[in-house]
Amino acid sequence: MKARIGSSKVRPWKWMPFTNPARKDGAIFYHWGRVADEGKDYPFARFNKAVDIPTFSDLEYQQHLHDDKWTRQETEHLFDLCKRFEIRFVIVHDRWDRERYKDYSIEDLKERYYNICNTLAKVRAAQGSEPKIKAYDAEHERRRKLQLTKLFERTPEQVEEEEYLIGELKKIELRKKEREKKQQDLQKLITAADSNADNRKADRKSSKKKLQAKELKIKDGGGITNPEPGGIKFPDFKASGTSLRSQRMKLPATIGQKKTKAIEQVLEELGLAPSSQPVSQSKASSLDSFIEDIMGDSSVEISYGGFSPTKRKFLVDTIDVVGTSTSPTKKRKAAIEQSNILKKIKQKM
Repeated sequence: MKARIGSSKVRPWKWMPFTNPARKDGAIFYHWGRVADEGKDYPFARFNKAVDIPTFSDLEYQQHLHDDKWTRQETEHLFDLCKRFEIRFVIVHDRWDRERYKDYSIEDLKERYYNICNTLAKVRAAQGSEPKIKAYDAEHERRRKLQLTKLFERTPEQVEEEEYLIGELKKIELRKKEREKKQQDLQKLITAADSNADNRKADRKSSKKKLQAKELKIKDGGGITNPEPGGIKFPDFKASGTSLRSQRMKLPATIGQKKTKAIEQVLEELGLAPSSQPVSQSKASSLDSFIEDIMGDSSVEISYGGFSPTKRKFLVDTIDVVGTSTSPTKKRKAAIEQSNILKKIKQKM
């Protein structure tokens, strides 16, 4: 787009004098300005900010501001320099009159100035109002500068040693984190093992309680009222020696539940017990039944006249070997004795 140049006249400019209100000496300066702005205040004078330096009377100094380390002349000289250089304490310290007064550090000058300002603020504050306090810790500032001085004056060997120590510290922290991670993993494993052990204990307790409840059901007054409903069971007979065929009977594992129930029903109808033990009465009646089966005549009266009570007991124990758990050697001896006794019985018959 083409520039549109107006037909109006350009605003006139003039070389004119001006004064700065921030200056107290009445100095006159010159600059170019618009004719319309002639006679107005200098626009940049508003950026001049003066620092409010408190003053104190003789009574206030004697009652509140007296300090044994500072004289009245030193305090007044400090406040004059602060007002002149607007609390730029580096310049104040540089312009301090060391010929007339004691040489103080920058921290000492600051501490004295801010202590007087805070004291005057507390004294002059209205009752019930909170005075505005300027905080300054001179001791902390001294330590900070001392540390900076030591850091600046380090030798190359000290810098290298510090870098080495920082590297070792990082390695130690890394190993510490790894060790803590391993400890956490181990603690998790221990917690899991403890929970599994508690679960197993709870399972064992519950199973034990179930077994005790089952035993209480099948027992009445200490005696077993009903046989355990385990079906027909024949123990394994693997030892050598004399045995009955009933001890070697064992139902195959492939027989179903219906067939087992049918066998149990037949045994119940025949009056036989569904266990591996034969129907046993007294041991003498077992001997009578055994001899009766051999002789084939139930009317023959069996006499034990030729045997002593000890021998008869040995005879009964020898023949009634069903369900015993004697060793193979004893069983072989019992079989020999049994055959000898049978021979004697036949001879007497």
